[in-house]
Parts: sequence; structure tokens; C-alpha cells
Amino acid sequence: MLAYFRSQGYGSTISPIWVTRMKTTIELPDELLEQVRRVARQEGASLRRLVEEGLQRSLEARRKGPRRDLEFPSYGGSGLTSEFQGAPWSRLRDEIYREHGA
Repeated sequence: MLAYFRSQGYGSTISPIWVTRMKTTIELPDELLEQVRRVARQEGASLRRLVEEGLQRSLEARRKGPRRDLEFPSYGGSGLTSEFQGAPWSRLRDEIYREHGA
């Protein structure tokens, strides 16, 4: 390509710096595509920019390492006492905060 420009009289004014982009087709769920288009309109951004940003963030997260599962301590118990078996969360919450004035 550089030879072509030189043959057209550009001589050494053309430097061999090439920027390439690849076009590709991806399939997205309709709902996701609509959400992205909505955000792009709101931000005055292009769909391409948002897709690039999302891919870059995804790659960065992978470079940082895999997500670790949290380890919850176990105290050797057998779960809820019979008093709270089957109780709704509101009852458990109220008991937890009973002595805290809540």
C-alpha cells in the first residue's frame, strides 16, 4: 500500500502507520440491545463505544483474577433453634435487634 501512495506522488510524506479495525457480527438478546441503545441515546454515545467499553471491562475483570466465593464461618451448630424453625424473616430480624432498641 505504501508503494501505491508513493507511485501517486506522495513520496516520503506517507508514513507506514496502519490502524486496523475488524468488523464482526454478534447476536444479542433483543432486551439487552434495547437497553444499550437507550443508554447510548441518553449519553450521546454510539452503540459501538458501549460495546467496546463493556468488552474492555469484562477483560479487565478477568485479568484481575477469578472471583472467589466467600467463606462463611461455621460454629458447629445445627441451624436455627426449634423456636425459629420456619419463622418468617421479620421474626428473625426482630429477635436479632430486640436488645438494640430497634
